[in-house]
Amino acid sequence: TRSGSWRFGYSYRHAEVFSVPQYFTDSDFAGGATNASGHEITVSVAPIDGLTLKLTEYYNTVGLVGPTSNSFSRIMFDVSFSF
Repeated sequence: TRSGSWRFGYSYRHAEVFSVPQYFTDSDFAGGATNASGHEITVSVAPIDGLTLKLTEYYNTVGLVGPTSNSFSRIMFDVSFSF
């Protein structure tokens, strides 16, 4: 990764109750649950060559079908080195 480069990403997902077997789900999105929807926002920057800092935030609602729904949020920070 070149010094000074950056990226921004956004995705919205909606997973129905039985749309995907649970072992195929993304464990970061809604804690790996189905019956969920929400947002994923990612920002990454390379302050120097070979170093990338990445921040990802998940804002999800789990339990779309049924009597209750719960909010789920997760913030992850990743550091990547390349040489």
